[in-house]
Amino acid sequence: KKVDHFFVLRKWEAKYLSGFLHKSHITLQTMGVDFEEFKPIDKNFARGKLNLPKNKKIILYVGKFYKLKGVHIIIETFQKLQQKSDDVKLILVGGSVKDELYNEVKSSGARFYGYMPHNELPLYFSAADVYLLPAFSYSYAGGIGVAVIESLACGIPVVSTTLKDFPTDEWVKLGKIPKDEEDVVRCITDILENPKPFKNCREVARKYYDWKNIIHRTIEIYDVLFGGYYRRR
Repeated sequence: KKVDHFFVLRKWEAKYLSGFLHKSHITLQTMGVDFEEFKPIDKNFARGKLNLPKNKKIILYVGKFYKLKGVHIIIETFQKLQQKSDDVKLILVGGSVKDELYNEVKSSGARFYGYMPHNELPLYFSAADVYLLPAFSYSYAGGIGVAVIESLACGIPVVSTTLKDFPTDEWVKLGKIPKDEEDVVRCITDILENPKPFKNCREVARKYYDWKNIIHRTIEIYDVLFGGYYRRR
């Protein structure tokens, strides 16, 4: 009761707090991204730099090779899609030999990489057709996820369970939220076959996750709080 304002990462946290606080005291806010660093690069150029096929559909994941992030589901999804067509390729970036699913990734037939310098990631995002994060057991963790935002900043739609923490209904312009593990294949297929509804995902995401906009909104909240405590005489 002595806290003036809460910044929360998840919608369920905002809902919980709204049980005894007015919504004006709660802001759903997560990490941001530098949209000048993460921006679209021509897809053919990016694939040429990375020596990737230009005529394939590419699914991307960035992060540790953990079950918590749903990497086992990513591998299963890739294998199911490959049974239908060999036009789909999978890239995983950011793993380590110490990761629990490293061997599974290694034997999956996907292309995978270890740690990648941050300034090289826009090439990988821009080379992809869709970013995948089926983290069904990630509900206690923080917000939409930085890699998801980085993908959107590069103009690449996402299939992610974390989209449910997007602050407005505009999330439908960013990608799809799978209902369960079986639904991931459908979501990926829908985006690969019809990417047009998501052509403005960068512009939509920028309104909420560009650091400049986050800073502006935060200062506005602090101005209101400071005004309450230190009114000008």
